[in-house]
Amino acid sequence: MALRRSTLRTIGSLAIALVLVATATAGAVAAPRGSAGSKTGGATPVAAPGKRLTNDIKLTTRQAGTRAPVNVRRVAAKKPTVRDYRTLPFLSREASAGPAPSSGGPKVVAPAPAPPVEATLNGQPTARKGGFDGLAQNTSSATSGEPPDPWVAVGPEHIVQAVNLSLRITDREGNSPTDITLPDFFQLPPPSVVPTFDSDPHVIYDSLHGRWLATEVSWDCDASDPSVNFGHGYIDFAVSRTIDPRGTWDVGYIYFPDQLPDFPAPGTSTDKIAFASNVFDMVAGADCVTGTSPFVGGDVIYMDWADVLDLGSLTVLESFFPESGLVNPNVHFFTPRVAVQVPATSGRLHIVMQYDFGTGTVGLGYASIVGSVKGGTLDLERIDNLTDEYPLVSGFVDPLPPRQPGSPGTIVDAVDSRPTDAIWQGNRLVLVSTQACTPAGDSAPRDCVRVTELNTATVGPGASATATLTQDFLVTEVGKDVFMGGVGLSGDGTLHVAYTRSSATATDYAVARIRHQALGDPLNSVSQEENEAGGSANYPGTRWGDYVGVAQDPQ
Repeated sequence: MALRRSTLRTIGSLAIALVLVATATAGAVAAPRGSAGSKTGGATPVAAPGKRLTNDIKLTTRQAGTRAPVNVRRVAAKKPTVRDYRTLPFLSREASAGPAPSSGGPKVVAPAPAPPVEATLNGQPTARKGGFDGLAQNTSSATSGEPPDPWVAVGPEHIVQAVNLSLRITDREGNSPTDITLPDFFQLPPPSVVPTFDSDPHVIYDSLHGRWLATEVSWDCDASDPSVNFGHGYIDFAVSRTIDPRGTWDVGYIYFPDQLPDFPAPGTSTDKIAFASNVFDMVAGADCVTGTSPFVGGDVIYMDWADVLDLGSLTVLESFFPESGLVNPNVHFFTPRVAVQVPATSGRLHIVMQYDFGTGTVGLGYASIVGSVKGGTLDLERIDNLTDEYPLVSGFVDPLPPRQPGSPGTIVDAVDSRPTDAIWQGNRLVLVSTQACTPAGDSAPRDCVRVTELNTATVGPGASATATLTQDFLVTEVGKDVFMGGVGLSGDGTLHVAYTRSSATATDYAVARIRHQALGDPLNSVSQEENEAGGSANYPGTRWGDYVGVAQDPQ
């Protein structure tokens, strides 16, 4: 089965992560003003088992609500609501106002894990060229922002693209486009009620349930609301009622008073949906979300698929990974990613994250979640440190600003070491990030896309039943920066890696590339490079994007 790629100015930035325990506390917050049908989950949260944990992670209820359903055909036929689009600032853990970590950290009881290896060529030709041009920067005002944040999803009869604040639905050949802005799609209030802003869209097609799932982050800075000090943050989500994405979707939200859930992304299993994000505190002022907003911690929201499809009595649980540990103040967590199952065949959720023990190493963490949210059996099955406790995967390495011809000579905030995406298929858990490395035969360090694959067949509740490492490789090119990767697994198990490539050489502007590794190919190897989309000019901005979408075609 083939894959489809978003071919805009593709590629975004960010990296990898870890998880922890849980104490049961429940709490509800006041509903935001103007919300429709707000409600609070009623299930009693449960405590996850203790195990080998170095921090306290709370498992709590979180307030959710619903907005009016949206019929895409009807809304797309209307003139889009005129809004003031605001770019979400680049937010990183380094901007945290939390306490600095002290010396110490965990004792390393085994040799340090080996670093990733440079991928070899496996003799495979380039992938078959296909697809069609995606949304462009000049498509509309809703696609003209920075960064682009391109994403794509594929169903039996349709393709859905999301770029900036625009959603486009076409047939499988790219014809008959239906366009709708994300603020109208997620039924955000009109500017006359309260100026509301949104960003970071994702859309996936879940073949098991035959439904489309869309998410984004939205926020406002309405300090006139007496229930908050600075404003409101939301993870917005929508689920289609049928296999047709042009029909009606049910719209809901998760509420974060005085906080922004940044860089949210969905993850799935057969019976659960999860949304992972980094939470930042809002600050005083007209722009309550700034580049210096304090980082609070990583966050994962859990819901049952059955509950989401019903939306009648939605129960939501949350595990929160604080910036400063409740037990160990040296532990910091960042950017949890819950793997999307392609296709969904297991009830277990798989989570990866970055962690920092204050020792100078940012390592990889892994957690598994089983059970039911509404049934009160949700269980943090295990939480493992795969860099120190189980030394399988070496730590994350910060990348360099990618180079390009002309001025500016680099794209300053193009990418960092966070994992941008995680996918799971038949016990293959694959995540992608970017780091600095020096390719063989090169004279200087470059940006390199890192692909890490874990085997989850051994995962279970036992003392050492954690994931194992299958491969860990770098996609490189001499004299070039290779950055902002996206990964996908096609139905036959072929692993695809999409990325951007550029250099300071004249006319060597940023271009989209893709390689693949078929089942049976040597591990840590990739095919010849396919030129997916070429750049023709210097990129004048500082934000290249936060991620790049690669979607499996269920046909």
